[in-house]
Amino acid sequence: MRKLFYVILLLLIPTFLFAGPVTIEDRTADNFEQLTVSNSEKKLSAKYIVPVSGDFKGFNASEVFITVETANIRYCIDGTTASTSVCHILTSGQNLTLRNKTEIKNFSAFRDDTSDATIGVTYRYGG
Repeated sequence: MRKLFYVILLLLIPTFLFAGPVTIEDRTADNFEQLTVSNSEKKLSAKYIVPVSGDFKGFNASEVFITVETANIRYCIDGTTASTSVCHILTSGQNLTLRNKTEIKNFSAFRDDTSDATIGVTYRYGG
């Protein structure tokens, strides 16, 4: 009986060692917000980056998925304040995924021209 136990254990070890990490696609969305990006800097909401209530209270967002729904935006993730002439352009219909807590915290957006933009933001916690 002891030999059978060891054989089974030896057969299972490779499964544990080589199963690989769980990817984000294996989970569902945790929180969502819709933001208007206008002619002043727009940051992601602190109440979603580190919720203070609800199921994810105290967790840090480990990933955000941002979709530009209307009009183009400019965005920065390094702490620079976005403006109409500074940072990256994200056009209507494009999306951006951030998986770094510092970049999530530093995300800054500004409309690219005279039209306000709407962005959808999905937050995921843990990993």
